[in-house]
Amino acid sequence: MMIINGEASSCLHLANLLDIPVAEGGEEEEDNIVELYSDPTGMAGRRFGVSRGFAPDNDNIPPSLKLFCMGIGIGPPWKTLPAVLTGYFGNPNGKRDWIEASLKQGQLAGRWSPVLELDDNARHDILKNRFDDTPLIGSSWGRRPFELATLRLQNLLGIQIQHRNKLKHVDDRCLTQLGGCAVVDADGETIYSWIDQGLCDIHTLRLHRNAVFVIERTSLLDASIDMALQPSDLLLSTPLGRESVQAARPYAEALQTGIIHLMRYYSYVRIMWESSKWVNSTTYCNVLFYLGLQKL
Repeated sequence: MMIINGEASSCLHLANLLDIPVAEGGEEEEDNIVELYSDPTGMAGRRFGVSRGFAPDNDNIPPSLKLFCMGIGIGPPWKTLPAVLTGYFGNPNGKRDWIEASLKQGQLAGRWSPVLELDDNARHDILKNRFDDTPLIGSSWGRRPFELATLRLQNLLGIQIQHRNKLKHVDDRCLTQLGGCAVVDADGETIYSWIDQGLCDIHTLRLHRNAVFVIERTSLLDASIDMALQPSDLLLSTPLGRESVQAARPYAEALQTGIIHLMRYYSYVRIMWESSKWVNSTTYCNVLFYLGLQKL
């Protein structure tokens, strides 16, 4: 089952782009059919507890600006940059089978850029990946530098931009709202759940068919980054570390507040500049007075 934040037509269009098998028009459901549900307002995700993104309750910040702030790592949530950077720097212990499968699907659909050499048979087996030729680490690393970033670029250009009109959101809250997933057993009990903590923050989950409770969870974060963070995690778990976090919190909140005020003042200046192009001096003074009242 998959719930997508969009109208029904957008959900079906995305499923067609990604070759997701869904039942349409009374078709009989099969084992591999995905039940697709439309949730234009994102209510299901919020009830599940997903992150709502940067400053979700601040109506003074445009949704596109909130998305931009998340894209450059401003949070909460805070795990966008680690997830993005691993796409560029690679991961020696990472998995790339799902990346190659996604690149293959996109390449067969005509999305740029073609990095795989595919067989002409019906299965279009992968003969070679151009990232295999990466100097020194092409054959030894699980995921090579720029390999995951190439998949993200393929999705950005071939799906998000090219089909933006058919996939656009209808609720501004969904522009920054992140996702999650859950695995339940036959009795409806949750045996695994995951909530995104940033853009591109993804965990892969593998379920063994004959033992559904045996779960292998692999992180996309570079193993070396995890090792580097362990000393800091240990330090922050001490009383001194917790006091340091509490002491730094006001500064982080002040920085966020400063960014909000900066964008508000930018909006004021932009409105005054635009209004000066078409109104007389009296109306211009009224605009200034109105903005002053809004500021107070």
